[in-house]
Amino acid sequence: RFLLQLTGAQSLAATGRRQQALAAYAELSNEHPDRSQVQQGYGELLLTSSDPEQLQKALTVWRNVQRRAQPQSPLGFQAKYSTALAHFKLGDRQKCRQMIVLLSTVHPELGGTQMKARFDALLQRSR
Repeated sequence: RFLLQLTGAQSLAATGRRQQALAAYAELSNEHPDRSQVQQGYGELLLTSSDPEQLQKALTVWRNVQRRAQPQSPLGFQAKYSTALAHFKLGDRQKCRQMIVLLSTVHPELGGTQMKARFDALLQRSR
């Protein structure tokens, strides 16, 4: 049942049925708060919005993913990047910059070449 629901939510998102996808992901997120695949999909969909309410939800989702993920795992870095991006999209460029600068001080590789490039580009945009 879970995989069918997840596939349904992913399909709705992929076919541009955003509102239905958000509803499906919200339900899955509530039912499966520990499933990173669900939280990641929901967080990514929320981050595509420009609506402050949805961006605040994205921030909450990605913070929860970040707490549960191994700190130096690909998912951990994705969660940190997405949290910084949510701050950026919410207009808090200073918080975005602070997060990236602090993270790069502790982990200069920032999760590898591709992820580092994404962090660096976001840092530039936030200036």
